[in-house]
Amino acid sequence: MRLEDYRDLQGRYDKLVSIEMIEAIGAPYLDTYFRTVDRLLKPEGLALIQAITIEDHRYAQALKAVDFIKRHVFPGSFIPSIHAMLAAKTRASASSEPSRLPSKTTHTGFHAARAARPHPRRPARGGGARARLARGRARLDER
Repeated sequence: MRLEDYRDLQGRYDKLVSIEMIEAIGAPYLDTYFRTVDRLLKPEGLALIQAITIEDHRYAQALKAVDFIKRHVFPGSFIPSIHAMLAAKTRASASSEPSRLPSKTTHTGFHAARAARPHPRRPARGGGARARLARGRARLDER
């Protein structure tokens, strides 16, 4: 793990993992981000880019608006759409050299939301995290 600005990284890497970093860079820097990832990967290198995304049809409006996530969960964040990321990836790899950028997308939103729910066959017990989460949900439902 390295703690430095991604644009300042040097060298070539076999693997590059970016976990929820793209949300912090902002829309104006998407092309720079993907050019940097491409530059840092060795020819046979692999990149995994994990991001919270917004639906493509909501992206343009979301760039201008401050919603619940931008206000309370990730203040000042940028939530990209898959199309916006793929378009930036395409622009960043428009050189004569074959792109090393990710070419496969996997949407796990539904699965992540299901995984966060308490399991129906295992009721929340005691004072553990699951019980606190269930009690918190019940209070929100009452509002």
